[in-house]
This record gives sequence, C-alpha cells and structure tokens, in this order.
Amino acid sequence: VAKVSEVNAGTASGATALDLIAGAKIALVINTPRTGRGASADGAEIRRASMLSKVPVLTTVAAALAAASGVTELTEGGVAKPFSVRSLQEHLGLA
Repeated sequence: VAKVSEVNAGTASGATALDLIAGAKIALVINTPRTGRGASADGAEIRRASMLSKVPVLTTVAAALAAASGVTELTEGGVAKPFSVRSLQEHLGLA
C-alpha cells in the first residue's frame, strides 16, 4: 500500500493517480474526502477514473479498515481460505 507520491518517488515518470488507474497499475483505490475545492474536484476525478477502469473505490476510513480486516481474515497464514457468497435473504433464512 502506498500513496501515489510514494510510488513515483525517485522516478522520472511523473505519473498521476489517474494515469496509474488507467494503466491498470492500481487494483484498489482508497479516496477519502478532504476539504477544499481542488481536493474535492480531484477526488471526483479519481472516483470517475476508477469507475471507468472497473477499479473498486473505498471512500471512508471505516470501509478501508473493514476491507483490510476481511482480506486479512481470508488470507490468514498466507493461504487463501475458501468462502461462499450468499444473498442477505439466504443469510437470514428468508429465501
């Protein structure tokens, strides 16, 4: 996990977050809101680029922590555990 500024440190590419998303160099975007007009516009562009490139976006720290916890749980010990997907109705016994 790294910030775009850390990914580009020491390189001459100068790639932006949008470039990395479009170039399939990023698998997950965590884009939390910041104050200010420029930051808001940048965030909207990043979310749009992610959507167009089919890259998942998390927009809150709580969502990022939940995702990290889930990945940790599924890959405990470095081995992926099997899991199944069920609808909410199936989970609650309503289906």
